[in-house]
Amino acid sequence: MTRIGSAFALTFLLVWGAAHAESIPLIRERGTFVVPVAINNKITLNFTIDSGASDVSIPANVFFMLTRAGTVSESDFLDTRVYELADGSRQTSRRVRIRSLRVGNTEIRDVVASVSPREGISLLGQSFLSRLKSWSIDNQRQVLLINESITSSSGEAPPLTGNGSQRTDRVQFQINPQFRDAGDFSEGLSAVRDDRTGKWGFVDKLGRMVIAPKFLHSSSFHDGVASVLINQEIRNAIPSVISPEEANDEIMCGLHGKSAFIDRTGRTVITLQKTVYFDCAGNFSDGLAAVRMGDRQTGKWGYVDKSGRMVVTPQFDAASAFNMERAAVRIGDTKTGKWGYIDRSGKIIVDRQFDRADDFSEGLAAIKIGDGNAGKWGYIDKSGKMAVDPQFAYAASFKDSIARVCVGDISTCKWAYINQEGKIVIKAQFDRADDFSDGLAAVSIGHYKSGKWGYIDKSGKMIISPRYREAGGFSGHLAAVFIGEEETGEWGYIDKLGKIVIRPQFGEAHSFSEAMAAVRIGSWKTGKWGYIGK
Repeated sequence: MTRIGSAFALTFLLVWGAAHAESIPLIRERGTFVVPVAINNKITLNFTIDSGASDVSIPANVFFMLTRAGTVSESDFLDTRVYELADGSRQTSRRVRIRSLRVGNTEIRDVVASVSPREGISLLGQSFLSRLKSWSIDNQRQVLLINESITSSSGEAPPLTGNGSQRTDRVQFQINPQFRDAGDFSEGLSAVRDDRTGKWGFVDKLGRMVIAPKFLHSSSFHDGVASVLINQEIRNAIPSVISPEEANDEIMCGLHGKSAFIDRTGRTVITLQKTVYFDCAGNFSDGLAAVRMGDRQTGKWGYVDKSGRMVVTPQFDAASAFNMERAAVRIGDTKTGKWGYIDRSGKIIVDRQFDRADDFSEGLAAIKIGDGNAGKWGYIDKSGKMAVDPQFAYAASFKDSIARVCVGDISTCKWAYINQEGKIVIKAQFDRADDFSDGLAAVSIGHYKSGKWGYIDKSGKMIISPRYREAGGFSGHLAAVFIGEEETGEWGYIDKLGKIVIRPQFGEAHSFSEAMAAVRIGSWKTGKWGYIGK
């Protein structure tokens, strides 16, 4: 997971920079200061400077303007990441390469950016700011000061320290680094992206390509099937005209690509008819999968079973996966629509009344009443009765009978943990916090630049003292942690005592899944993904 407010250890090419301090006037807009930024030398937009954002962020409609202008190509598409927002909620966004960002006379090339929903704002995050030697804001003069930028005359991005070569001598790879991207193992198979073609296929735990790479994208296997995007060329999937309200969803669904389900042999097994595919499809859960027919603006969501039968007619504007025989659905747009819950027949069993609604977990579901920053989160039970009154700035799902909640105003709230009665069992004290897994939860105290991550147990006791720049959840008694400075640090793995059991050496590292973990050797641009075992 990528956190908004945690920087990637990326090194990029800087084409040129000011040799002396440069002052760029700030513009006051909607109560905050913004700075004009030229994107790919095509359009100039006002960006909010956000040192707490790990990546530059651009709204989806801007991304499609760049696409239509021909400044974004297939090679600029990277991957998707789950970002943690300031309110603690999580959002999946496509990452792309922006070829050029210019602020004043300073231009940086090959900048990683996330694509936010249509209502998102443009953020100048750490994927740009961290590549400046120094910068500051003069509040009195209301200017951005870029003192000096890091330059490179070689024409190539310098490698990450310790990550530049294929250092496989430190760890035994189960599957050697060779893929452009890689997912996690599920039901014995993992999706991988072929480095030569850029297409996705599946490997088994011996590294054999059991389903040839031919898909634009793929999910993991669930209940014996996986959803895949079947377009052969991404450029054919990019529409010449697309409305901003479609944009973010369509990125996740393959830019107007078509979805189908395959079995473990790679055979297409679920479509409506032989040549009728879905416009978007989720994973199977409780024997059903959410599918959308039509585009995001006019299309509707329903549910299919594993025979391909549409058991719930498409009628919803948004739909989540089934859990505990219930699924959250929305009728209406993102501004005025309300969420409720249906059963497996499609019948509404919890009236539409919520502004946000999450999946059921351990008998409870987190819901939000009220929109924007003023809304509060609470929990309902399976009957729809309020089990924990709405009172939190954000509330996550229950795991192991405990849930994390943010207490206070959304801009200043601290993270705590509650039980299923709503009682706070670990007091509000953390600036960031993750869910419990394997009995421990990663927590951070302090600003993202200076704050460090450690681990607590369910009593709130700090078991592993805060010392890591980033920390993942435990899985199989191991957790991935980022050790070192932002530009030169690396990922390794620790055990539950905080002992390093796999030395830091990776540019990126996933949690273990089915005793295998995907790791990257080298930089994001040229590195390769493989798999390690315990």
